[in-house]
Amino acid sequence: MARFCTRCGTKTEVANARFCDACGAPLPGTPVAAAPTAHSQPTPLPLGKIVKFGSIAVAVLALLGGGVWWLTKAPSLPDASDLSALLNADQAATEQRVCLDNFDYAKNPVTIAQYDTNTKQWLDALAVAGVYSPAQTVTSGGGWFSQTQYRYTQTAAGLKAVRNGKLCFASGIALDKVSYSKPEKRADKTFAEARYTYHYSNPAAWVSQPAIAKAEPVRLGKTSFDDSAVLMLDKDKWQLVSAQDLRETQAGQSRNHALFDLSMLGQGAPDAESATATPPAAGLFDSIKRLFSGFGGNPILGKWGANGSVVFEFTPTQMIAGGQAMPVKYDVQDKNVHVSVMGQQGVTFTVIDNDHIAMDAGMVKLQLTRVN
Repeated sequence: MARFCTRCGTKTEVANARFCDACGAPLPGTPVAAAPTAHSQPTPLPLGKIVKFGSIAVAVLALLGGGVWWLTKAPSLPDASDLSALLNADQAATEQRVCLDNFDYAKNPVTIAQYDTNTKQWLDALAVAGVYSPAQTVTSGGGWFSQTQYRYTQTAAGLKAVRNGKLCFASGIALDKVSYSKPEKRADKTFAEARYTYHYSNPAAWVSQPAIAKAEPVRLGKTSFDDSAVLMLDKDKWQLVSAQDLRETQAGQSRNHALFDLSMLGQGAPDAESATATPPAAGLFDSIKRLFSGFGGNPILGKWGANGSVVFEFTPTQMIAGGQAMPVKYDVQDKNVHVSVMGQQGVTFTVIDNDHIAMDAGMVKLQLTRVN
């Protein structure tokens, strides 16, 4: 049956025709497709917007990808337990923390002169704590040359505590809490600073004696201590930084004409213009300069005292003791500083932490505290 276009009136003889051949309008009786809804067919975007949104999507995916990589690939910084294990693994450093080297404890029994009152007070305190037996009075020589001396013998607890000539009072340290600076990259290595609070692990029973705390207040007069350490990301593992690690990093970055300055850590990487300018003020890692030889110079410069009195003052060229200034030379080897007085053998100082050093001059051993 013929149909006529309702728009232009043209007659159409084709039975299954859907549109008018003249004007293209739908013919009567042709079902009209439902208009697409927002759910059935999205509105097409202009090409410009597609490109713009596509670029944003790529950027977001890149950022997310990088973040996911860091979370899944980069190792997290050690927690308090893991950092405790790292610190205790350094046997030499652990021994400095938990062992006393203010006397030659390898000698047993030991006899001291009557006039050596400082040593007698300390050994008497150890005797009260059960590390030594009470002093025995002995006399050497005869006549005009007789001399009263005191002999001390270590108990079983004392023998157990002696290690490498030092008196050790704990097995190590355990961290109570730790916080980190934001990891930063210098040369091809990543560093982070840890600040932590710790206590002694498995302290000996005699440490709690009041006489010991009174005689050695710095190390044994309290139960909690604060310190810091520097960690370096090496082969996907965080490791404690040694002086050698820092020297190698400095040398590597110097070859790239970029000075490795620890005072800049904590302030972001320098740009090309500031790399040749005057270094900025000390930043987060300023304290590290005093911990390692070769970075910041001599760690014992300044005033040091015991029992509230200044004993030594060190300048770059002099040692001042008893009001007398003497020219000296320094030999810095990691945490040991050998001070040579001109024409004499010299004395070795060991850095315990930022504010404590130990002096070793043979039989004379003394722990000193920094005087601000």
